[in-house]
Amino acid sequence: MSKIKKEESIDADYLASAKYDQYYGAYATLPDWFLAELASRERVLELACGTGRIAIPLAEHGLEVTGIDYSEPMLSLAKSKAEGKQVKAEWILDDIRRFDTGRQYGSILLLSNALWHLHDLADFEECIRCIKRHLAPGGYFILDVFVPGLEILNRDPSRRYPFSRYTDDKTGQEVQVTQSYRYEADSQIARMVHYRGDSDEIVGGLNLRMYFPQELDALLKYNGIRVNEKFGNWDRDAFGPGARHQLCFCTTTETG
Repeated sequence: MSKIKKEESIDADYLASAKYDQYYGAYATLPDWFLAELASRERVLELACGTGRIAIPLAEHGLEVTGIDYSEPMLSLAKSKAEGKQVKAEWILDDIRRFDTGRQYGSILLLSNALWHLHDLADFEECIRCIKRHLAPGGYFILDVFVPGLEILNRDPSRRYPFSRYTDDKTGQEVQVTQSYRYEADSQIARMVHYRGDSDEIVGGLNLRMYFPQELDALLKYNGIRVNEKFGNWDRDAFGPGARHQLCFCTTTETG
C-alpha cells in the first residue's frame, strides 16, 4: 500500500462520514444503461469511493467491485453499509494518486466530482498513470465531473449560501448548513467552509479544484487517455453549450 495522506489534509466533510451521507444520500441511483455497460466488463474499480454510495449498488448487481478512498471514516461506513446489505466488496485505504492493487479492471470509475480532489497537474498525472497501469486491455476509464458554473465561481465570498442539512446526533434536530464560497482564479480551487446555520460554528469544509471542458480534454489527451464519448448528462445527451456534466468514456492510448 502506498503512503496515505495525513488526516489533517483530508477535507473536513470526509471525516464526518455519516453527515456526508445525509448531505448527498446514502446511495446513488444508477441508470440501467450504465449498469449494463459495466456488467459487460465485470471487474470494477471505483476511485474515491467514499461511503460506497456507488460501489455498493454496483456490487448488488453482481459486479466484482473494489473501492479505494483515503478517508478511513468514509471507508469504515462503506464497509458497515455493505455488511448490513450482505453485499461483498473489497475496500482499500489508499491514495488515488499512488495506489497499486496488483490487478487490472474492465472499468475504472472516477465519478461524483472526485476529480476535483486532484488539485494540480502533478496530482492529475500521478492518478492517470495509476489508472493506465490498472486498466485491462479494452477497458473503460469513466469520468464524471460538473462543468464549472460561472455564477457559482463568482459568488460573494463574504456571504453565506444554503448548502444542505443533517440531523444532529445529540439533539435529533435537523440542522441547516450554510456555506461560504471563495474561488481562487490562479489555482482554480474553490474553498468552501460549512457552518451550522447562520452561526460561526464550522461543521465542515471542502477545497475543490475546478476543471473546464477544453482543459480537461487536453489533460486527458496529453496523458495518454482517449475520450471515446463525452456526454452532457446521465441521459447521454451530447456534450454541448448547455451541458452540466462532463461524463467521459475513455480508453488508453498507451500502456502506463
